[in-house]
Amino acid sequence: MNKNILFSTTRQWNPGDEFILMGCINLLKGICPAFNPIIYNRNPEVRQGKFAELNFLKSSRWERWRPTGNSLVRAFLRTGFLDNSFKNDTDPSFLDLVVFAGSPEWKGPFCKPLYKVIAKRNLPTLFLGIGGGPNFTRRTLSVLEQEVLGRAQLITARDENAAQFLANYHPLVLPCPALFSASVPYEKKIQKVNKIGLIYGTYQASNNNNVSKETYIYLKDLYGEIIRRFSSQYEIEIVCHYIDELPHAYKDFPGVNILYSYDSKDYLDIFHRFDFVIGHRVHGIGISASMGIPGLAVIHDNRGQTTKGFLAGLITTGMPLARVLGQITAHIEQVQTLNKQLQSHKQNTRNVYLELLRAKLITK
Repeated sequence: MNKNILFSTTRQWNPGDEFILMGCINLLKGICPAFNPIIYNRNPEVRQGKFAELNFLKSSRWERWRPTGNSLVRAFLRTGFLDNSFKNDTDPSFLDLVVFAGSPEWKGPFCKPLYKVIAKRNLPTLFLGIGGGPNFTRRTLSVLEQEVLGRAQLITARDENAAQFLANYHPLVLPCPALFSASVPYEKKIQKVNKIGLIYGTYQASNNNNVSKETYIYLKDLYGEIIRRFSSQYEIEIVCHYIDELPHAYKDFPGVNILYSYDSKDYLDIFHRFDFVIGHRVHGIGISASMGIPGLAVIHDNRGQTTKGFLAGLITTGMPLARVLGQITAHIEQVQTLNKQLQSHKQNTRNVYLELLRAKLITK
Protein backbone atom coordinates (compact mmCIF):
# COMPACT_ATOMS: atom_id res chain seq x y z
CA MET A 1 0.00 0.00 0.00
CA ASN A 2 1.34 3.44 -0.92
CA LYS A 3 2.54 5.63 1.89
CA ASN A 4 1.50 9.28 2.06
CA ILE A 5 4.37 11.75 2.34
CA LEU A 6 3.75 15.47 2.88
CA PHE A 7 6.47 17.79 1.52
CA SER A 8 6.91 21.38 2.66
CA THR A 9 7.74 23.32 -0.50
CA THR A 10 6.40 25.98 -2.85
CA ARG A 11 4.56 25.51 -6.12
CA GLN A 12 4.41 28.15 -8.88
CA TRP A 13 6.54 30.58 -6.88
CA ASN A 14 10.24 29.80 -7.03
CA PRO A 15 11.20 26.90 -9.32
CA GLY A 16 14.32 26.39 -7.20
CA ASP A 17 12.10 25.06 -4.40
CA GLU A 18 10.61 22.62 -6.87
CA PHE A 19 14.07 21.47 -7.99
CA ILE A 20 14.78 20.65 -4.32
CA LEU A 21 11.46 18.83 -4.11
CA MET A 22 12.33 16.76 -7.18
CA GLY A 23 15.62 15.83 -5.53
CA CYS A 24 13.95 14.83 -2.26
CA ILE A 25 11.40 12.69 -4.10
CA ASN A 26 14.14 10.98 -6.12
CA LEU A 27 16.07 10.25 -2.90
CA LEU A 28 13.07 8.82 -1.07
CA LYS A 29 12.23 6.60 -4.03
CA GLY A 30 15.58 4.94 -3.34
CA ILE A 31 14.19 3.49 -0.10
CA CYS A 32 10.43 3.68 -0.64
CA PRO A 33 9.59 3.20 -4.35
CA ALA A 34 5.83 3.70 -3.98
CA PHE A 35 4.33 6.69 -2.19
CA ASN A 36 1.84 9.50 -2.75
CA PRO A 37 3.58 12.90 -2.76
CA ILE A 38 1.45 15.64 -1.17
CA ILE A 39 2.57 19.24 -0.71
CA TYR A 40 2.19 21.86 1.96
CA ASN A 41 2.43 24.89 -0.33
CA ARG A 42 4.29 27.84 1.20
CA ASN A 43 3.69 30.00 -1.87
CA PRO A 44 2.87 33.46 -0.43
CA GLU A 45 0.03 33.70 -2.94
CA VAL A 46 -1.53 30.74 -1.10
CA ARG A 47 -0.43 31.46 2.47
CA GLN A 48 -0.41 35.11 3.45
CA GLY A 49 2.03 34.99 6.34
CA LYS A 50 2.06 35.76 10.02
CA PHE A 51 -1.65 36.20 10.74
CA ALA A 52 -3.10 34.14 7.90
CA GLU A 53 -4.28 31.32 10.14
CA LEU A 54 -6.46 33.83 12.04
CA ASN A 55 -8.50 34.47 8.88
CA PHE A 56 -11.55 32.24 9.31
CA LEU A 57 -12.57 33.04 5.72
CA LYS A 58 -9.43 31.34 4.35
CA SER A 59 -10.53 27.77 4.82
CA SER A 60 -12.12 25.01 2.81
CA ARG A 61 -15.13 25.19 5.16
CA TRP A 62 -15.93 28.69 3.88
CA GLU A 63 -15.77 27.39 0.31
CA ARG A 64 -18.11 24.49 1.07
CA TRP A 65 -20.55 26.76 2.86
CA ARG A 66 -20.78 29.20 -0.10
CA PRO A 67 -22.73 31.94 1.67
CA THR A 68 -24.78 34.50 -0.23
CA GLY A 69 -22.48 37.17 -1.58
CA ASN A 70 -19.43 34.89 -1.52
CA SER A 71 -18.31 36.02 -4.98
CA LEU A 72 -18.46 39.66 -3.93
CA VAL A 73 -16.50 38.98 -0.73
CA ARG A 74 -13.90 36.98 -2.64
CA ALA A 75 -13.31 39.90 -5.01
CA PHE A 76 -11.93 41.97 -2.12
CA LEU A 77 -10.83 39.47 0.56
CA ARG A 78 -8.85 36.23 0.67
CA THR A 79 -11.52 33.59 1.11
CA GLY A 80 -11.58 29.84 0.77
CA PHE A 81 -8.62 27.55 0.06
CA LEU A 82 -8.77 26.11 -3.43
CA ASP A 83 -5.09 25.27 -3.97
CA ASN A 84 -4.48 21.57 -4.60
CA SER A 85 -2.34 21.24 -1.49
CA PHE A 86 -2.57 20.45 2.21
CA LYS A 87 -4.92 22.93 3.89
CA ASN A 88 -4.97 24.11 7.51
CA ASP A 89 -8.16 22.11 8.07
CA THR A 90 -7.21 18.99 6.07
CA ASP A 91 -7.66 15.80 8.11
CA PRO A 92 -4.02 14.68 8.64
CA SER A 93 -4.83 11.15 9.82
CA PHE A 94 -3.73 9.60 6.50
CA LEU A 95 -0.16 11.01 6.65
CA ASP A 96 2.84 8.75 7.25
CA LEU A 97 5.74 11.20 7.00
CA VAL A 98 6.53 14.92 6.68
CA VAL A 99 9.58 16.16 4.77
CA PHE A 100 10.85 19.74 4.85
CA ALA A 101 12.35 19.95 1.38
CA GLY A 102 15.33 22.23 1.83
CA SER A 103 15.33 26.06 1.62
CA PRO A 104 15.72 28.63 4.41
CA GLU A 105 11.89 28.75 4.65
CA TRP A 106 11.51 25.77 6.97
CA LYS A 107 10.35 27.79 9.97
CA GLY A 108 8.29 30.86 10.84
CA PRO A 109 4.66 31.85 10.32
CA PHE A 110 4.18 30.24 6.90
CA CYS A 111 5.05 26.86 8.42
CA LYS A 112 3.33 27.22 11.81
CA PRO A 113 0.16 25.30 10.83
CA LEU A 114 2.32 22.41 9.61
CA TYR A 115 4.32 22.32 12.84
CA LYS A 116 1.06 22.14 14.77
CA VAL A 117 -0.04 19.10 12.76
CA ILE A 118 3.32 17.37 13.23
CA ALA A 119 3.32 17.96 16.98
CA LYS A 120 -0.30 16.95 17.50
CA ARG A 121 -0.02 13.75 15.46
CA ASN A 122 3.60 13.01 16.46
CA LEU A 123 4.43 12.48 12.78
CA PRO A 124 7.87 11.24 11.69
CA THR A 125 9.71 14.21 10.18
CA LEU A 126 12.76 14.77 8.01
CA PHE A 127 14.54 18.07 7.41
CA LEU A 128 16.56 17.58 4.22
CA GLY A 129 19.07 20.23 3.15
CA ILE A 130 17.61 23.12 5.13
CA GLY A 131 19.49 26.40 4.96
CA GLY A 132 20.01 29.69 6.71
CA GLY A 133 18.42 32.83 5.35
CA PRO A 134 19.13 36.55 5.92
CA ASN A 135 19.61 37.39 9.62
CA PHE A 136 19.05 33.71 10.31
CA THR A 137 21.00 33.52 13.56
CA ARG A 138 19.05 36.40 15.09
CA ARG A 139 15.80 34.53 15.11
CA THR A 140 14.80 32.48 18.14
CA LEU A 141 13.07 29.22 17.37
CA SER A 142 9.58 28.91 18.80
CA VAL A 143 8.81 26.27 21.42
CA LEU A 144 6.77 24.41 18.80
CA GLU A 145 9.64 24.42 16.30
CA GLN A 146 12.07 23.25 18.98
CA GLU A 147 9.74 20.40 19.89
CA VAL A 148 9.45 19.17 16.29
CA LEU A 149 13.19 19.54 15.62
CA GLY A 150 13.97 17.60 18.78
CA ARG A 151 11.90 14.65 17.58
CA ALA A 152 13.02 14.71 13.92
CA GLN A 153 14.31 11.46 12.43
CA LEU A 154 16.99 13.27 10.43
CA ILE A 155 18.22 16.84 9.94
CA THR A 156 20.68 17.75 7.21
CA ALA A 157 21.85 21.33 6.64
CA ARG A 158 23.08 22.63 3.32
CA ASP A 159 25.35 25.31 4.84
CA GLU A 160 27.50 25.83 7.93
CA ASN A 161 25.40 28.78 9.11
CA ALA A 162 22.31 26.60 9.50
CA ALA A 163 24.34 23.76 11.01
CA GLN A 164 25.85 26.00 13.67
CA PHE A 165 22.50 27.52 14.56
CA LEU A 166 20.96 24.05 14.93
CA ALA A 167 23.94 22.50 16.71
CA ASN A 168 21.75 21.34 19.62
CA TYR A 169 19.86 19.10 17.19
CA HIS A 170 23.01 17.53 15.69
CA PRO A 171 22.40 18.23 12.00
CA LEU A 172 24.66 16.75 9.35
CA VAL A 173 26.12 19.08 6.72
CA LEU A 174 25.32 17.66 3.29
CA PRO A 175 24.67 19.18 -0.14
CA CYS A 176 21.17 20.41 -0.94
CA PRO A 177 18.96 17.62 -2.35
CA ALA A 178 18.61 19.62 -5.58
CA LEU A 179 21.80 17.72 -6.46
CA PHE A 180 19.46 14.77 -7.16
CA SER A 181 16.76 16.65 -9.08
CA ALA A 182 17.77 15.05 -12.41
CA SER A 183 17.45 11.31 -12.85
CA VAL A 184 19.88 9.14 -14.81
CA PRO A 185 18.44 9.84 -18.33
CA TYR A 186 19.34 13.54 -17.92
CA GLU A 187 22.93 13.00 -16.77
CA LYS A 188 25.47 14.22 -19.33
CA LYS A 189 28.97 13.23 -20.31
CA ILE A 190 30.62 16.44 -21.43
CA GLN A 191 33.73 16.36 -23.59
CA LYS A 192 33.82 20.06 -24.45
CA VAL A 193 31.71 23.20 -24.14
CA ASN A 194 29.41 23.98 -27.03
CA LYS A 195 26.65 25.91 -25.30
CA ILE A 196 26.65 28.22 -22.23
CA GLY A 197 23.61 29.16 -20.14
CA LEU A 198 23.38 32.52 -18.34
CA ILE A 199 20.79 32.77 -15.56
CA TYR A 200 19.04 36.14 -15.59
CA GLY A 201 17.97 38.29 -12.63
CA THR A 202 16.52 41.75 -12.12
CA TYR A 203 15.66 44.09 -9.26
CA GLN A 204 12.29 44.73 -10.96
CA ALA A 205 10.84 41.31 -10.14
CA SER A 206 8.65 40.53 -7.12
CA ASN A 207 10.31 40.46 -3.70
CA ASN A 208 12.16 37.20 -3.00
CA ASN A 209 12.40 36.51 -6.71
CA ASN A 210 14.49 39.61 -7.37
CA VAL A 211 18.05 40.79 -6.81
CA SER A 212 19.39 44.12 -5.66
CA LYS A 213 19.88 46.84 -8.26
CA GLU A 214 23.65 46.53 -7.76
CA THR A 215 23.54 42.77 -8.45
CA TYR A 216 21.36 43.33 -11.52
CA ILE A 217 23.81 45.87 -12.95
CA TYR A 218 26.73 43.52 -12.28
CA LEU A 219 24.97 40.56 -13.95
CA LYS A 220 23.95 42.68 -16.94
CA ASP A 221 27.49 43.98 -17.43
CA LEU A 222 29.02 40.53 -16.92
CA TYR A 223 26.64 38.80 -19.33
CA GLY A 224 27.12 41.51 -21.92
CA GLU A 225 30.88 41.01 -21.73
CA ILE A 226 30.52 37.20 -21.89
CA ILE A 227 28.35 37.49 -25.01
CA ARG A 228 30.85 39.85 -26.64
CA ARG A 229 33.87 37.71 -25.79
CA PHE A 230 32.54 34.18 -26.26
CA SER A 231 29.56 34.21 -28.66
CA SER A 232 31.83 33.58 -31.65
CA GLN A 233 33.06 30.34 -30.02
CA TYR A 234 30.00 29.12 -28.13
CA GLU A 235 26.24 29.31 -28.40
CA ILE A 236 24.93 31.42 -25.50
CA GLU A 237 21.37 31.56 -24.17
CA ILE A 238 19.63 33.34 -21.29
CA VAL A 239 17.49 31.48 -18.73
CA CYS A 240 14.69 33.15 -16.75
CA HIS A 241 13.12 31.50 -13.70
CA TYR A 242 10.30 33.94 -12.91
CA ILE A 243 7.67 35.60 -15.10
CA ASP A 244 8.63 39.17 -14.11
CA GLU A 245 12.09 38.64 -15.57
CA LEU A 246 10.99 37.96 -19.14
CA PRO A 247 10.20 41.47 -20.45
CA HIS A 248 13.40 42.88 -18.94
CA ALA A 249 15.56 40.06 -20.29
CA TYR A 250 14.32 40.71 -23.83
CA LYS A 251 15.09 44.42 -23.46
CA ASP A 252 18.53 43.86 -21.93
CA PHE A 253 19.68 41.20 -24.39
CA PRO A 254 17.98 41.72 -27.76
CA GLY A 255 18.81 39.02 -30.26
CA VAL A 256 19.79 36.47 -27.60
CA ASN A 257 17.57 33.39 -27.20
CA ILE A 258 15.57 33.56 -23.92
CA LEU A 259 14.37 30.35 -22.24
CA TYR A 260 11.57 30.11 -19.63
CA SER A 261 8.74 27.82 -18.56
CA TYR A 262 5.92 28.00 -16.01
CA ASP A 263 6.54 24.30 -15.29
CA SER A 264 9.59 23.57 -13.12
CA LYS A 265 10.04 20.12 -14.68
CA ASP A 266 10.72 21.77 -18.04
CA TYR A 267 13.96 23.12 -16.59
CA LEU A 268 15.41 19.63 -16.82
CA ASP A 269 15.21 20.03 -20.60
CA ILE A 270 16.19 23.71 -20.49
CA PHE A 271 19.42 23.21 -18.53
CA HIS A 272 20.22 19.93 -20.28
CA ARG A 273 20.95 22.03 -23.38
CA PHE A 274 24.08 23.48 -21.75
CA ASP A 275 27.61 22.31 -21.07
CA PHE A 276 28.40 25.14 -18.66
CA VAL A 277 26.13 27.43 -16.61
CA ILE A 278 26.72 30.81 -14.96
CA GLY A 279 24.34 32.65 -12.66
CA HIS A 280 23.08 33.87 -9.33
CA ARG A 281 20.21 31.39 -8.93
CA VAL A 282 21.44 28.78 -6.44
CA HIS A 283 19.23 26.04 -7.76
CA GLY A 284 19.79 26.82 -11.40
CA ILE A 285 23.37 25.86 -10.55
CA GLY A 286 22.01 22.91 -8.56
CA ILE A 287 19.78 21.34 -11.21
CA SER A 288 22.66 21.71 -13.68
CA ALA A 289 25.06 20.00 -11.27
CA SER A 290 22.55 17.17 -10.96
CA MET A 291 23.07 16.52 -14.66
CA GLY A 292 26.86 16.80 -14.38
CA ILE A 293 26.96 20.31 -15.85
CA PRO A 294 29.59 22.50 -14.15
CA GLY A 295 28.56 25.94 -12.93
CA LEU A 296 30.00 29.27 -11.90
CA ALA A 297 27.87 30.81 -9.13
CA VAL A 298 27.54 34.57 -8.70
CA ILE A 299 27.32 35.03 -4.93
CA HIS A 300 25.10 37.96 -3.96
CA ASP A 301 23.77 36.88 -0.53
CA ASN A 302 24.41 34.20 2.10
CA ARG A 303 22.34 31.60 0.26
CA GLY A 304 25.04 31.43 -2.39
CA GLN A 305 27.29 29.31 -0.16
CA THR A 306 24.90 26.44 -0.89
CA THR A 307 26.50 26.15 -4.33
CA LYS A 308 29.66 24.73 -2.72
CA GLY A 309 27.63 21.52 -2.42
CA PHE A 310 27.27 21.62 -6.20
CA LEU A 311 31.07 21.97 -6.67
CA ALA A 312 30.47 25.32 -8.36
CA GLY A 313 33.13 27.92 -8.91
CA LEU A 314 32.38 31.03 -6.84
CA ILE A 315 32.52 34.66 -7.85
CA THR A 316 31.20 37.64 -5.91
CA THR A 317 29.41 40.67 -7.23
CA GLY A 318 31.95 43.42 -7.69
CA MET A 319 34.72 41.03 -8.73
CA PRO A 320 36.56 42.58 -11.72
CA LEU A 321 35.12 41.29 -14.98
CA ALA A 322 38.58 40.47 -16.37
CA ARG A 323 39.16 38.12 -13.44
CA VAL A 324 35.75 36.48 -13.93
CA LEU A 325 36.40 35.98 -17.63
CA GLY A 326 39.63 34.23 -16.67
CA GLN A 327 37.70 31.87 -14.39
CA ILE A 328 35.23 31.15 -17.17
CA THR A 329 38.05 30.27 -19.55
CA ALA A 330 39.63 27.99 -16.94
CA HIS A 331 36.34 26.19 -16.31
CA ILE A 332 35.74 25.71 -20.02
CA GLU A 333 39.20 24.20 -20.43
CA GLN A 334 38.60 21.82 -17.48
CA VAL A 335 34.98 20.97 -18.27
CA GLN A 336 35.60 17.28 -18.91
CA THR A 337 37.31 16.85 -15.52
CA LEU A 338 34.68 18.95 -13.73
CA ASN A 339 31.93 16.87 -15.33
CA LYS A 340 33.47 13.63 -14.03
CA GLN A 341 33.96 15.14 -10.57
CA LEU A 342 30.29 16.12 -10.42
CA GLN A 343 29.18 12.63 -11.43
CA SER A 344 31.27 11.03 -8.68
CA HIS A 345 30.21 13.66 -6.15
CA LYS A 346 26.54 13.10 -6.88
CA GLN A 347 26.81 9.32 -6.56
CA ASN A 348 28.86 9.46 -3.35
CA THR A 349 26.50 12.00 -1.77
CA ARG A 350 23.47 9.97 -2.81
CA ASN A 351 24.95 6.90 -1.11
CA VAL A 352 25.43 8.88 2.11
CA TYR A 353 21.85 10.17 2.03
CA LEU A 354 20.37 6.74 1.33
CA GLU A 355 22.38 5.12 4.11
CA LEU A 356 21.16 7.78 6.55
CA LEU A 357 17.55 7.47 5.42
CA ARG A 358 17.60 3.70 5.76
CA ALA A 359 19.08 3.96 9.23
CA LYS A 360 16.88 6.80 10.52
CA LEU A 361 13.59 6.12 8.82
CA ILE A 362 11.67 2.99 9.69
CA THR A 363 9.65 1.96 6.63
CA LYS A 364 6.97 -0.59 7.27
